[in-house]
Amino acid sequence: MPIHYLIDNDHRCVIKLWIGEITLEDWLIAERQVMEAPNLPRNFKMLIDARKVSAFKIGPENVDEIVDFYETYQDKVNGVRVAMLAGAFFKEAKMYERNVQPLGMNVIVFANFDTACTWLNLDQGLVNEYLQQLQQES
Repeated sequence: MPIHYLIDNDHRCVIKLWIGEITLEDWLIAERQVMEAPNLPRNFKMLIDARKVSAFKIGPENVDEIVDFYETYQDKVNGVRVAMLAGAFFKEAKMYERNVQPLGMNVIVFANFDTACTWLNLDQGLVNEYLQQLQQES
């Protein structure tokens, strides 16, 4: 699975690491697991590290399906802050940012890890530790 994640209830956050080729099917599976996780905190913060993505196979033709997915979980995503570290796929990440914000998600695409953590009010050392853990599990 190219999308790995962990949920930290103490810090009310979800940390995701995307590696390799990301397809819509991969995204839907992982996102559904997160949204249906019994330990998902309300009003959580999410950091997505997509800097290790080699191919991003989600395009404009998939926007409606992504929006429809999040509409199903409107009660969980409304008010959520999402920081995405986009790497080489900055344009695609900006498409995601634009299209989910009307659903009440506050998404910003970042090029800088420190700035993303600061915006989410998450400790950089803790997030780095989580990303290393996810990398080892991949």
